Amino acid sequence: MFLLVILFIILSLLYFIYGLLGRKLTIDEIDKKAVLITGCGNGFGRDLVKRCLQNGLTVFAGCRRAISVKELEDSYSSISQGRLYAFQMDVTDDESVRKSREIVDTVLREKNLVFHALINNAGVRGNIFYDDFLTVDDYKNVWEVNTCGVIRVTQTFRDLIKKSRFE
Repeated sequence: MFLLVILFIILSLLYFIYGLLGRKLTIDEIDKKAVLITGCGNGFGRDLVKRCLQNGLTVFAGCRRAISVKELEDSYSSISQGRLYAFQMDVTDDESVRKSREIVDTVLREKNLVFHALINNAGVRGNIFYDDFLTVDDYKNVWEVNTCGVIRVTQTFRDLIKKSRFE
C-alpha cells in the first residue's frame, strides 16, 4: 500500500512538471510552419486542428468525408492566428494521398512555408466482438486504415518529414 502511495505521488509530480514544461515549449517562427493532420473529421484530430490554428500554425487537415471538410472550415474559419487548408483524404487510397501531397506542395511553395510535422491520426476502432462473429474483412479494414494508412501517408510525405528535421 505504501508503495502505491509513493508511486501516486511521483506520478503526480511528474505530471505537474510535464504540464509546466509543456506550456513553455515554443516553436521558432511558428507562423511560417505547417503541419499535416490526418483523421480530422472528429475527436482528437479535430481538436488538434483547433489547437494548432490557435497557436499560429498553418494546418493541412485531411478528412475522409467531404461533409467533415465543410464542418471543419465552417467551425474554424474565425480563428485568425493560423491558416486552415482542409481537404478530403482517404488514407486507404493511394490516389487520394497523392492528391493530398500535391495540395500540400502547392501551398508550401506559394505561401513560402516550411513543413514542420505529420500527425497520423486517422484510425478506426473496427468491430469489437468475439472472434467467432468477426470476419476476415473486419480485420482487413482495421489493418488497412490503422497500419497501411500510416505507412502510405508517411512514405508519401517522407522527404518533407526528413527535411523538417533540419529546419
